[in-house]
Amino acid sequence: NLGIQHILKNAIRGDYPNYSIDYAKIVFSRGLLSFPFKLELLAIAGTLMVCWEQEYIPFSAFCDDEVRVIIYDPNRDAYINGLAGTSRSDCMCMVPIPGVESGNVLHVYVFCTSRDERKFSDSVYAPVITF
Repeated sequence: NLGIQHILKNAIRGDYPNYSIDYAKIVFSRGLLSFPFKLELLAIAGTLMVCWEQEYIPFSAFCDDEVRVIIYDPNRDAYINGLAGTSRSDCMCMVPIPGVESGNVLHVYVFCTSRDERKFSDSVYAPVITF
């Protein structure tokens, strides 16, 4: 699997037995679609608000591209997938984070897919957010 190979080569740091993960180096997708610009994250009472700037680029960014959000909570060792059906033109989405505790650090990744899910953008590691 190319994804696992990339993580093992780029995101794992240290020597046995003291390994660590460089979350910014993890990649969920690669492709020719443009990724969402100027990402902003805001934690609001158990919900993560993800905002981006609307920008259309001929042949690489379309208003009906779907924006995908993947959130990793290392305290619970849990991944949360953002809501499906959020379009690039929405410029924001609200993702409920059930069971998140105050002080939890979340790692957030965002990428786009075309409406037919044949094209992808590179995934973007958003700034770390603390609840």
